[in-house]
Amino acid sequence: MYMRGSRTKPPPSFRISSRIVEASGSRMFIDQLYNASEPDGWPTFVPNNRPSTAPKNESNDDYDDYNNGMSLSEGPDAIRPVSAAQSFAPAVPNGVMHELYVPWPGAETGIHSTIWHITTRNFFAVIANGSALVGTTLHEAMYKLFERVNMFPNYLDEKTDKVRWITNYIMRHKFDDVRNNPSYAASLLAFSETPGVRWREGYVEAFVHCVGMLNMGLRTIPEWKFLTSQTKMFMESAHLEIEDRLHRAQRWLLNFDFTAMWPTSSAPHSTARGCFDRLRKWLCKYYENAFLHWPPSNDATWLTRDMVVRLKSDFHSLYDYLVDRDIMFDGTQYRPGQKWVMSSKSGQSFRADTYELPLTDILLGFDKNNGFPHIPHPYCLTPPASPAQSKPKSSFTLKKPSSPTDILASSRRKALSYAEASNVYTLRDQFVHTELIANYIRFEQSDLIESVDPFEARRGRWMLIYGILQVLATISVDSPKLRYKEGAQYHLSPMMKGVVPWAEEGSPPEPEAEHTRSY
Repeated sequence: MYMRGSRTKPPPSFRISSRIVEASGSRMFIDQLYNASEPDGWPTFVPNNRPSTAPKNESNDDYDDYNNGMSLSEGPDAIRPVSAAQSFAPAVPNGVMHELYVPWPGAETGIHSTIWHITTRNFFAVIANGSALVGTTLHEAMYKLFERVNMFPNYLDEKTDKVRWITNYIMRHKFDDVRNNPSYAASLLAFSETPGVRWREGYVEAFVHCVGMLNMGLRTIPEWKFLTSQTKMFMESAHLEIEDRLHRAQRWLLNFDFTAMWPTSSAPHSTARGCFDRLRKWLCKYYENAFLHWPPSNDATWLTRDMVVRLKSDFHSLYDYLVDRDIMFDGTQYRPGQKWVMSSKSGQSFRADTYELPLTDILLGFDKNNGFPHIPHPYCLTPPASPAQSKPKSSFTLKKPSSPTDILASSRRKALSYAEASNVYTLRDQFVHTELIANYIRFEQSDLIESVDPFEARRGRWMLIYGILQVLATISVDSPKLRYKEGAQYHLSPMMKGVVPWAEEGSPPEPEAEHTRSY
């Protein structure tokens, strides 16, 4: 393949198997394979069928090395550079050899001719399924390639969809994997919204990552100028909305302070409320030990993606450990003044509320005040009730005090009831054992075990876990249908409503990172 001319025979720019050219369906280059013509002003080269003039004592190994060095595999590293030594072999290598010419059509030389030749190289990289494109930016490489095949339709088979031809290559070689790379993300976004391309999947993938990297220097890179003003406006708005959600979540999770869930009352704190408060303090201490201090940094936004992923993993596994999946919120049964009630799917007799803890009203009120959809399974597995011993009704009533042995036996029974009221035996090998669960089990089995009712205690702790899960759901759900997200160092949940500039009115909206996708 010759891309440049000179007064003497130039070295080939690269070599490619003719089978790849034929398989591409390119009418222009297939025609050149069998009807080669040299551009005006180029020297006459040695015909391919001229007998070799190499000295008889010269080994054919040199020609074999020439062939091996310049040939193209049909794998991902198809295009290989040709060294000067190989270019000036003493004779033409054995075998059939075709010569293709793609000269710069302009008169002047410089940056434009260089980009032309680079784009030619990229075209053959794509048809050979090469794994790398060349250019000053990824956007330039993709855009110039798309421009070329549209400027010269005969480069491809007339039935080939040019947009799909290049986007399939992008996806096949993972150029749409733009994680933690602002340059690639902006390039993909700018290319995807190019008139004539308008690749929706690429735009959405790049948009989500660009919003996440907006404060990672995205505005300062060269590719930023290729984005439309409308897309920039959408990104700025989506970024501000994510920041607002994060800061609201930080206020809740700073001290795990969900006391606002409880109705205001002048009555003494109940058993459930006391267990709720002690679990809150224990969680602060647990994460302080895990990260040396809590919150883990003094940054304005300390809820990084890694931290959210950690908290989500911890509390989702704790939820799986405790949740009663037979109980669900049911909106079909009417209760005066209350649409939703907790009921059993299996039909067993069940009542979620007690005089001490009206759990249904508390959870529904919390969700309503914060605009949260309800967690489908809002109730926990509970151990049997074991109320604390009541005081004698009369001062003349004599009651034998419990011995230390009796107290110890009762405490052990309560600890065992906590363990049995879990999903360990249900999940079996699917149970995910985390450090938080191991420490929570020890905490629960030692928290005033002698004096509290385990039934009310578990329900009080569950209230706090429910609140934490609901807040985490606002920031832990990634935008759906992303091809690449693992390892991203930023949040991936921007608003997506109406962000595709060219979407027609009435077209289906892009799927959102909805709260309910957390369950």
